[in-house]
Amino acid sequence: MKVIDVKSVIIGALVTLLILSNLGFRTETDELGHLIVRSLTVEDDRGVIMSYLGNGYMQTYNQFGEPTLFVGTGKDGGGYMRWAQAGWVGVISAPIIIPARKQLT
Repeated sequence: MKVIDVKSVIIGALVTLLILSNLGFRTETDELGHLIVRSLTVEDDRGVIMSYLGNGYMQTYNQFGEPTLFVGTGKDGGGYMRWAQAGWVGVISAPIIIPARKQLT
């Protein structure tokens, strides 16, 4: 009767695990967790930029590459939102709210 060597079984199991891990088996979701980037640009299949997030603002575009939404900081330092749709433009500008103890210089 043949005797199975324990060392051979362990080596076989480790090689099998190594091969399976190299094949890239993943869980059901591709959750990336906490992601840090300087900017993020989203393009469609044709290479048209659909949105951009970076440098303290967010900009979105329609399918023709025309800007449709801007959210960021205005020239006065307050919040600013501008949107465009079907020939009309809307703008919202909010002042900076500073607690009494802190001052901007």
